[in-house]
Amino acid sequence: MKFYDRFAAGKLLGETIFDEFKDHNVVILALPRGGIPVGLEVAKKLGAKFGIIEVKKIGAPDNPELAIGAVGPKGRPFWDKEIIESLGVSKEYLVKEAVKRQKEAKEREKFYSRFLKPVEVMGEIVILVDDGLATGTTAKAAAKIIEEERPKRKILAVPISPPSSVERVQEVFDEVIALFQPWDFAAVGQYYQNFKPLTDEEIKEMIKKY
Repeated sequence: MKFYDRFAAGKLLGETIFDEFKDHNVVILALPRGGIPVGLEVAKKLGAKFGIIEVKKIGAPDNPELAIGAVGPKGRPFWDKEIIESLGVSKEYLVKEAVKRQKEAKEREKFYSRFLKPVEVMGEIVILVDDGLATGTTAKAAAKIIEEERPKRKILAVPISPPSSVERVQEVFDEVIALFQPWDFAAVGQYYQNFKPLTDEEIKEMIKKY
C-alpha cells in the first residue's frame, strides 16, 4: 500500500477513526513537520481543535536518522535506553545533543506560535498524529509531554507503522491506531508516492487554509 501524499493519508486516517470519535470533543496534536498535513485532514474530518506539539529527535552519533531519544521545548529528554546501551553512546554526547535539540524545539515552538494559538488539552481526548511511526521514540516523548497537561485520554494515530513499533508505544498511550502495519517496514517514506520535505511557508499556508 502507498499513499499519494500526506494529505491523502490524513483523509483516510480521518475517515477510519471518524465513527469512533465523531460524538466526542477531541484535540488533534500534530508532530511537525510531516504530521501537520496529516493532522489537519484528521482535524477537518472530526471538526476538532488543532495544535502542534514540538518534539525534536535525538539521533545516534553515526546515524542521525536513528532516534535514540527525543526532547520537547521544556522538561527532561526521553531516552531509548536499550538502543543507547547497544550502541555504547557516551553520556557527554547525550547531554550535548539534548541541550542542542531542546534549544531547537524552543525556537520552533516560538515560530509556530506566531500563527497558531496553543490549544488546551486538560481533560480532553488528545489524538497525536504523525505521517508515520518508525522507532516510536519521538511519539513516546510526545506522550510524556502531553501527559503533563493531564488529558482525559492519549491516543496515537498514524497511517503507517511496523507492528514492533506499535507494540513499543502501546504502554504510553491509551490506544494506538496504525492503518497499515507492514512486517517488511524499512522507512516511512517508502509508503508515500510524494514524501518531499515541507517548508515553513507551505506549513503556514496549510494552517491558514484550515
